[in-house]
Amino acid sequence: MRSDCADCPRRTPLSAVEIANTGIMAGLSVALGVLSTVFPVFQLAFQVAAIVPIAMVATAFRFRATLAVVVAAIVVSGAVGGALTAAQVAQSCVIGASIGALHRRGVGRAGAGVVGVFLGVFLGGVTVALLWLFEQSRILFLEAMRSGLAGYVKLLAYVPGASGVVEQATGLLDVFLRYWWVWVPVMVLVGTFAATLVSFILLGAVLRRLHYGSHCDRLEVRFIPSTGGVGDGQDFPAPLPLELRGVSFAYEDEARAVLTDVNLRFEAGEFVVIAGANGSGKSTLASIIAGATPGGGQVISPGSRGLGQVGGTAFLTQRSEVQVVGDTVWEDILWGLHPADASQAHELHALARRYLERVGLAEKSELQTRRLSGGELQRLALAGALMRAPAVLICDETTAMVDPAGRERLLSIFAELAAEGTCVIHITHDLCEAAGATRLVRIEAGKVIFDGPPEGDPECAQAVRDGRSSLLGDAFSVASLPPSDAGEHHSAEAFAVQGNREAAQRLSPDGQVEHLWLSGVHHYYDVLTPWEKPVLHDIDCIVSPGQSVLITGENGSGKSTLARIMAGLVTPTWGRCLLANRPMWTRVGAVGISHQFARLQLLRPTVGEDIVEAAGAHGLSEDERALVVERALKSVGLPVSFAERGIDQLSGGQMRRVVLAGLLASKPSVLILDEPFAGLDRQARHHLVSLLAAQRRQGMALIIISHDVEGLVGLCDRHLLLENGRLYDPSDLPTLPSSSEANGMSQVHGVSQVSGVTQVSEASQSLGRSEQTASPRKARPHRPASPSMPRPLPWDSGISRMWVGTKILCWAALSTTVLFVPTWLSLLVSATVLAAASFVARVPRSAIPRFPLWFWAGMVGGMVGAWLGDGLLIFVRAFVLTVVIMWGTAIILWTSPPSAFPAAIRQLLAPLRWVGMPVKEWAHVMAMTLKSVPLMRDQSQSISDTLAMRHYVLRHAQGGSEGGPRLFSHLSDVVTASLSVAAQRANDLGRAMSMRGGIPPFPSTSPTVGWRDVSGVMVTLAAVLGIVVGATYFS
Repeated sequence: MRSDCADCPRRTPLSAVEIANTGIMAGLSVALGVLSTVFPVFQLAFQVAAIVPIAMVATAFRFRATLAVVVAAIVVSGAVGGALTAAQVAQSCVIGASIGALHRRGVGRAGAGVVGVFLGVFLGGVTVALLWLFEQSRILFLEAMRSGLAGYVKLLAYVPGASGVVEQATGLLDVFLRYWWVWVPVMVLVGTFAATLVSFILLGAVLRRLHYGSHCDRLEVRFIPSTGGVGDGQDFPAPLPLELRGVSFAYEDEARAVLTDVNLRFEAGEFVVIAGANGSGKSTLASIIAGATPGGGQVISPGSRGLGQVGGTAFLTQRSEVQVVGDTVWEDILWGLHPADASQAHELHALARRYLERVGLAEKSELQTRRLSGGELQRLALAGALMRAPAVLICDETTAMVDPAGRERLLSIFAELAAEGTCVIHITHDLCEAAGATRLVRIEAGKVIFDGPPEGDPECAQAVRDGRSSLLGDAFSVASLPPSDAGEHHSAEAFAVQGNREAAQRLSPDGQVEHLWLSGVHHYYDVLTPWEKPVLHDIDCIVSPGQSVLITGENGSGKSTLARIMAGLVTPTWGRCLLANRPMWTRVGAVGISHQFARLQLLRPTVGEDIVEAAGAHGLSEDERALVVERALKSVGLPVSFAERGIDQLSGGQMRRVVLAGLLASKPSVLILDEPFAGLDRQARHHLVSLLAAQRRQGMALIIISHDVEGLVGLCDRHLLLENGRLYDPSDLPTLPSSSEANGMSQVHGVSQVSGVTQVSEASQSLGRSEQTASPRKARPHRPASPSMPRPLPWDSGISRMWVGTKILCWAALSTTVLFVPTWLSLLVSATVLAAASFVARVPRSAIPRFPLWFWAGMVGGMVGAWLGDGLLIFVRAFVLTVVIMWGTAIILWTSPPSAFPAAIRQLLAPLRWVGMPVKEWAHVMAMTLKSVPLMRDQSQSISDTLAMRHYVLRHAQGGSEGGPRLFSHLSDVVTASLSVAAQRANDLGRAMSMRGGIPPFPSTSPTVGWRDVSGVMVTLAAVLGIVVGATYFS
């Protein structure tokens, strides 16, 4: 489907939503293009997947947006992956833009096939032209290929009776080498035709399941675009006093009204909490207060609501990661604020420092926003809102994903702002958060049922009492086995001694108990690299069948990493994670895990199909599969009719319950739930707690990772606290050490110390087990092979102080010269320049990506073939040329922050403005693309985790793997899941930019070029001149 933006005039600048969609879809295409380069074995699959995001933009938006996504994808792919990646992505962009236009015009598969042929001819011609242009490089690589193949053909001569085959093969190689201009375009034509047809079919399958373009927030289209005020027809922001008279609202595709006859008035200095259950209409009301047009009734204010403007309305949402739009903390807090002169800029900077200090982020102003925890991102979004001195601050479920300390801090800041004169409107499902408010508005089924002081509402008073009792209740107990025995099997009688008799009666017939055991687990991100970051330290923990463990901790403390280690999705840097004495990485899927973002775990088109796949029930009959789905849906409180519902028709809460239904149907030994109560009202929370309690009674072990402990006191018999990467038993360690103290503490035997959450219980002592708490000795960590892309080094250097544009121009000149003249002399000169640059940039050996074994096996095989074919030196020279090209690109990436590329590329492309090209828009889209690449990488990791777990379940349920006919279906499902999440993030981000004052202009100042840039240019010119002179006199 097309979006409203598709019908915008072509010369109208791209809106915030268009820039967000083009940027994120370009980022997804770039990420897939990089993978197609890194993993050439799967090149066609990745290329087809990279085509679809470009095609979706071409289908849903106008040509101006299509041009922007194509330019951004090609330029960014060249910046992060080099010339080869840029060439792959450029091909994907041409095909994607073409089939998107075809789909938009209703052309069928036959027409797509015809266009595929024309595209193949065009791209084949371009390829031949480039090979003619770089003649010497073409000859080098073709000779290297010929010598490698000729060497293995020679081996056939030793096979009796194969002499004729050898002669024919040698003749064919000579023909291929001589007539390369024939078979190269033919291969490009065949590959392009296949990619076009498959992508067109895949695009149709994806668009049938996604309503892309109409996927935007249905209230957002009622906002006046991001450049101005909202809704009232007034030019100045004056939102208070704000009065709603008889306001109602209903979505076009829903018969039931979301809001009915709402009458409210908001004044300055109020702290108003609007509370209600899920689906009661709270978020819709928040959008109308912010400026969306109601379906009926009136919204009256002196001026406009001024969404995102100074003195107007600020709007914060639950998902902190999509409302932060800057690359760094400092860039984000200043987003959308445009000082008129240096004096005003100084005032803005002083104000920014003051608000960062108020929210506790003063020391992290230079940190990249993607390095912040969820609570820190929420506080940064609040600081950015305060920079606009809003008269109205709307917070929609902003505390749902924040730990208790962060929640308390946010609520106290809200109260302080109200005391200072701001009207704070906090939307929540948790009545406990109304305790400090001046006013409570409670909504039920779209109607206001209470409006007054919080203490006047009996339900609020009861909720506050219940919340405090759940926080203060002391129902946690520790019952575990010593780590020395955790990997063993124990009898049901021994297990029942520890208070788990009911669960013990539901164990296997042979009475054996399987424990999940973590012993001496340490984990580092990017171990043995310049970006190494410690996450977990000396974790010892045992979870037995029927036990329920609650793990709490602040945002960013390592809870999600610990969960992935327990599920076998991550291998710890040191230590062991075992299930029944087997490493967890060999049993991925035996421990189920539910992530915070549910959509990435739903890979099939309908609810029923996804549950069947999650349960590994494909081998069952149709009636048996239907029974599996029925039981799973009923277990999570969803009607059986949901089985036929499409995944993307579900709400966020419904998606979480479907994920849980699939996990329970797979019957895991242990179930890990990461923030399962986020955004759930009391009724849904109580149902989930009851369901988990029933699963525990049946012998399933539960690990619940949550900052919200309400209702878990009676469910969980162990409470562990993850602080500074270490597990503690809060009952035995009331005062936690600081980060520095925790990192320096040594293991003390006999108490619940830094590593020792596992106590030796009286029950285990009575069974005569010896007390052994020593963790395994640390072995030398192994740096895993990973052909990941280079990233900025965490230190300053002479090269990093150069303007990015200078580095791009210098490397473009040097690399082009080397490709024109790929002699040993040119390779020596360029390698010398790059070695000197690496020395100045202080690039350590640990920063170089480690390639996997299959890469080196291919290299050795190629060298052996070249040696047998008398072309070893040619093969080595081709390999060195490839390394030099990759090396130069890596130096730019090692010494340049991603945020510096858009402005630099804008300056480099500035001459195109003379012919009417929207260079500024392209720069904004490129900035969004660079920002989205890490998000797309994390998204791919989540989908990969789900596929790994389901493959294990399927293999053990059916005793085999899936057949070939399902491969295309699976590719369609994975691409659809990726694009669904990417589209949602794009629309969220576009809305966030609108709420932050729209799209800020790039600085108009010229780039700072210093003596380092001049030196770099001089060295490059000398190197190019030396190569040209050498080629002239030594050829």
